[in-house]
Amino acid sequence: MLEHLRRIGQTGGLARAKRLGNAALAAWRAQLQELPVERLIEGISREACCGLCGPGAGCVITGADPMSGDGCAHPVREGGPPPPYKNHQRIQAVYRAACTRLKIKPAEWR
Repeated sequence: MLEHLRRIGQTGGLARAKRLGNAALAAWRAQLQELPVERLIEGISREACCGLCGPGAGCVITGADPMSGDGCAHPVREGGPPPPYKNHQRIQAVYRAACTRLKIKPAEWR
């Protein structure tokens, strides 16, 4: 499924979703959140975001909130998710998995 989503993104799936409007874009982003956490954060490094993050697609760390937009919550570059997500279980799980992958301690909430 991950490869399928990447292929969709590379062949215009994200662009197509943008053309179709907010509902299609929200559906495309929701598909990403169905992935297991470990697959969702593939590609993250101290310098780079996850492979599925990007303009229009948004941040996979905060992507469980359909209203999260394009803001980045990278644990090293941005310090993690903002306070409104403190009690959001899925966002917490993705953030903590990213911290584990980067071998860093999760930051205290801002």
